[in-house]
Amino acid sequence: VYTAVKDKCPDFKIVGGATANVPVNWLKKVFEGIAAKGKGGLMDVLSVHPYIADPTADALVTRAQSVESAAAKYGLSKYPLWATEFGWTTSGAEGVSPKRQAQIITSYYLAANSHNAFDKMFIYSYKDNNAASDEKEMQFGIIKANKSDVLDVPCAAKPAYLAVSNMNVQLGGAVPTKVIYDED
Repeated sequence: VYTAVKDKCPDFKIVGGATANVPVNWLKKVFEGIAAKGKGGLMDVLSVHPYIADPTADALVTRAQSVESAAAKYGLSKYPLWATEFGWTTSGAEGVSPKRQAQIITSYYLAANSHNAFDKMFIYSYKDNNAASDEKEMQFGIIKANKSDVLDVPCAAKPAYLAVSNMNVQLGGAVPTKVIYDED
């Protein structure tokens, strides 16, 4: 498949992995199998979905570094690491407040950027699927599905949308020179 796709669309990126969470031990087994079969050239990007039970920036960076270390062990360090789906729900038993969702998403971006943990990151999801549902999968969005509980406006921004927008405006193309930790 890889060769056929590349013959037709050489710039198309073939993404491998796309794991839920960051199962480092499982990925090590996958990398071992890829290396053993000499199939390391059949993807362009390695992907994870870093849904981590402890949603801290340090946990994210540690997991990303563990994946990169394992990939290097099997000669697969040439692949950029992408977080092709990450976010946090604002409903259900695992849900957080909209303010905490904003903190998690922006801290993930900032930590990943300052540590060069991911080449690209993609938020899941842009819009909630159903504002009336308490099902966790329905409330990952950074904008409301329908009318906000605060404003009578369709697709009102949640704090995460505003935080990410502000972060992008403030940081633009900035390149980190060092990591400074604030213990608070």
